[in-house]
Amino acid sequence: MSKKISSRIKMPRRILLFLISTSFILFVLSLGYFLFVNSDQTNNTPYYKASGAQNTNLTIITQKESWSKQNPQNLTELFAKKTIVGTFVAQADNLGIIEIPFDTHNRSIDDKVIFRIKANGEKNWYFQSVYNAGQFQTDVPFPFGIPVIKNSRNNRYTFEIESLDGRPNNSISLSKASPYFFSKYKFSKAELTRNPLTLIQFIVVKAINQLPLLTGYEIVILALFILAPFLLYFVLIDSIRRFKKWVEATIHLISAAKIKTYLSRLKRVNYNLRYALDRKDKIRLCCSIISVGLFSSVAFHYFQGAYYGQGFPRNTFIPNWFFGDFFAVFEQWRNYQFNGIGFGLSYFPGTYLFMDLMTKLFNAYVAVLIMLISFTVFLFAYTYKNVKINKILESLRNAFIISLMSYPFLFAFQTANLEIITFIAVCLFFIFYKKHKTLSVLALAYAISMKLFPGVFIILLLLEKRFKDIFLTCVFTVFFTILPLLIFDGGFNKGIGNYINNFKGSQQLYSNLMILGESGNHYGHSLLNGFRALFPWVFPSSIEPILFSYIIFISIITLAIIGYLFFFEKTFWKRVACLVMMMNLFPFTSTDYKLLYIFLPLFFLINHLKKSKYDAIFIILFSLLLIPKDYFYFNNNAFSNLNVVANPIIMSTILLLIIFLGIKQSLGKVRNTVNNKLFSKIA
Repeated sequence: MSKKISSRIKMPRRILLFLISTSFILFVLSLGYFLFVNSDQTNNTPYYKASGAQNTNLTIITQKESWSKQNPQNLTELFAKKTIVGTFVAQADNLGIIEIPFDTHNRSIDDKVIFRIKANGEKNWYFQSVYNAGQFQTDVPFPFGIPVIKNSRNNRYTFEIESLDGRPNNSISLSKASPYFFSKYKFSKAELTRNPLTLIQFIVVKAINQLPLLTGYEIVILALFILAPFLLYFVLIDSIRRFKKWVEATIHLISAAKIKTYLSRLKRVNYNLRYALDRKDKIRLCCSIISVGLFSSVAFHYFQGAYYGQGFPRNTFIPNWFFGDFFAVFEQWRNYQFNGIGFGLSYFPGTYLFMDLMTKLFNAYVAVLIMLISFTVFLFAYTYKNVKINKILESLRNAFIISLMSYPFLFAFQTANLEIITFIAVCLFFIFYKKHKTLSVLALAYAISMKLFPGVFIILLLLEKRFKDIFLTCVFTVFFTILPLLIFDGGFNKGIGNYINNFKGSQQLYSNLMILGESGNHYGHSLLNGFRALFPWVFPSSIEPILFSYIIFISIITLAIIGYLFFFEKTFWKRVACLVMMMNLFPFTSTDYKLLYIFLPLFFLINHLKKSKYDAIFIILFSLLLIPKDYFYFNNNAFSNLNVVANPIIMSTILLLIIFLGIKQSLGKVRNTVNNKLFSKIA
């Protein structure tokens, strides 16, 4: 490294220690606030305020519980004389509240429910009471208070909720958006301050139980507190240097001899967005948009929650199920393998090669931690490789902003969806694409064996006439699909018909929730998602009758785009961009963790050597897909927000612009060829 570069990245030790200390103090204070002080969501519900039952979150331990898989009736509507059953093991003493989120189906409920609870092994119920179901709110945990059980720690408890008058169109069910419940343990301040040992145990148990309850928004805030001193320092230093250069340039231009030259240059400046960018300009423009976009969204949602009292989803731009997608697959695979039906069993067989390894080696929390750390390191390293410049600190800063401050990363990290593994496999396909073709197709085959959508990249191999690689991709895909059916229970050993029936049942559950239902519109970005959010009155109560027409429509467009790629488009990053947009736009629903694939064409564009006057437009469009944009809502539905509508529009714009420019360029070449031939004949 040259002395010039070394001098630029050198930081005084005193400043480095100050920045580290400040970051640590801010992190500890903010983490302590979120774990011990931040008010609980249910404390602000009308029930709490009306009953005067509000409690400070400071002296309460909250434990998140999963519903028992042996109670499938939990997912249906609760009719008269039917019961919902839940079991859990208390992690602390002083059990005092059970909180359960319900779904009222946007109806006014005229029903009463009985809540009862007892310790396992006891014949009589410890406590039971009748509640008016009209108090319940959709997806807001309702608190069932019980007389505090002093010695509840490590004891297993069972509770039941029974409907007295539930009937069709007048019944509740458990929340599908929040498929869990909470147990709460209440301590008095006097009890904690009087006994230091109790206080220490309380702090440890509360921290362990509150950490999994941190929302994605709170994690973003913690990350910003850690990084804010360093970012502010570098921004300040960079701003001072730029200001100094600007002052020097201004003084230089004041001389009369330079004014005429300056004005002549000014006339040639193109003020629209159509100008070519070099590689550094592309990276800086992308970083600027992502930084401003994230900080603006965090500030907006903070004010929504803190000052306007808005709850989920208006106070955050990401879901409230913390690692929920991973836990659902982990638990259902561990319990049933291919023998059951569930949302977590709706993936293609290749998925469970990875998941079985996780269940065999780790518990759910360690497994998800390993996956997310690996994902974070991989994405940061992959981004750093693609945005690296000759300044190390600036390269690290740019890689951090583009990767770890992006909306798709935060969304995927929060949900821990297995799309993370599929995305890594697709990235490896491109990393090995030129020099290690066998490894490349191996990675693509595994991605296809998990989810069908990455199969769109086979078109890329077809465009380059790599028929051997296409054949190998198909062979490896079949291998990764058949292997788990051979080695795991419920596959071939129970008969392929058994597996197919279970797989169809799991797929139907997913379809009912995400396609036929409205849940797919929550954090979705497909064309169909955008239309359903923007024009809900156009669609029938059941969209099933229009799905076939949609398939025909998409099939025609797909064939047209493939034809364009074959006959017109030769630029690699544009080919990849078209395939990514097709993969995200055309399915019935695409959840926002699939926006991770936007990194692929973005990085190829950044490293594309040939400049174009449309570079700035494409960088802006790609960058807008990497920031949250849910600043207002359509049809008074917080889930039908600007993200759901804007992202399909942006992706469609990218697709159409690429096609328009490609056809225009090809027609221009044809016209020039014809003109040259005519000119040669005349000459």
